Amino acid sequence: MTPLILCLIILVLAVIFCFIWLVIVAFQVSILWGILVFLFSPFTAVFFGIKYWFESKKAFLSYIISGVSLCGLVLYTLANIGFFQAIGSVYRLQQKEKVSQHEVQQVLEQFLDRIEQSALLTEQNRIKFKPFRHEAIRRLNEGLSQETVAEMIREIGTTQTGNKKDKDSEEGSGDEDMVLQDIPIQHASNFLGGEFKVETKDGNTIHGNLIKIDPNTLVLQKEIDSGTITVSLNKTDISSLQIYRSTDTAIPTHH
Repeated sequence: MTPLILCLIILVLAVIFCFIWLVIVAFQVSILWGILVFLFSPFTAVFFGIKYWFESKKAFLSYIISGVSLCGLVLYTLANIGFFQAIGSVYRLQQKEKVSQHEVQQVLEQFLDRIEQSALLTEQNRIKFKPFRHEAIRRLNEGLSQETVAEMIREIGTTQTGNKKDKDSEEGSGDEDMVLQDIPIQHASNFLGGEFKVETKDGNTIHGNLIKIDPNTLVLQKEIDSGTITVSLNKTDISSLQIYRSTDTAIPTHH
């Protein structure tokens, strides 16, 4: 246990003790005051302490001093772990029209770094904290990938749909060099690097090259105007998977 945590515990116990002491004094004045101080402190406690200063000054001052000390130490602890800095970073991100996954991850990493370096943790706790830190960042990345996939799909759609429409129109107007063929998801690993058209169950469509596949997800990569974008799709969210293939390498369809 670190000195900071020990001080927090001592101050919490002190506040509880002084509060009980003040409630007892209030009940000695009257049952009504005892109930009011017990239920509506610290507001009624302050009013009671001023009104009945002579009877309550020791208990009241002890309660106020311990309470203010606890609040100050809590604020110091929050500042020590970078809480206010993290709130400021989140606020700045909210002012932006568009926030990248990297920016969110950077804010989380800075916050976790401050916790790891704070006086709250002993050296032994810091060693135990590292795996938690890595797991938190990993889960954040997975969550952001799933939550922002629709936005990524829309971005790809707005920048690349024109090219795909041209390709599709060419297929229908005489240039049949490329065709779309359905591929079972379980066979997608046979076509790594291929260009795919994926439709999701929520009605989104995404085009891209398959760069990675694992038991639960497909990862597509696509060049857009601002660079390269990578989208992870959960297999359970995919309604259809099609690959662009030239007519001479198309997979025969069996009926």
